[in-house]
Amino acid sequence: MPVQSPEEIAEALGKRFRARRLLSNVSQAALADKAGISRRALVQLESGQGSTVHTLISVLKALGLEQQLTTLVPAVSYTHLRAHETVLDL
Repeated sequence: MPVQSPEEIAEALGKRFRARRLLSNVSQAALADKAGISRRALVQLESGQGSTVHTLISVLKALGLEQQLTTLVPAVSYTHLRAHETVLDL
């Protein structure tokens, strides 16, 4: 997989959000309302033109995909973190 710029990743994610919304047969207005965001914020997310973490999370929740956040950034155990800090202290 080639290295992608943040802009390319944002555009690809936006396309995935749009595809998921269309698969659910939901309009932009309806999804934005369910997510508690403006339609413009959703349009920006779907087009990869900049968005906030709040918008991303709100749309994931509205689509019933909030569990995907743990895949995006897996939790780190305290034991693992403590071991890493010890290595860095050397």
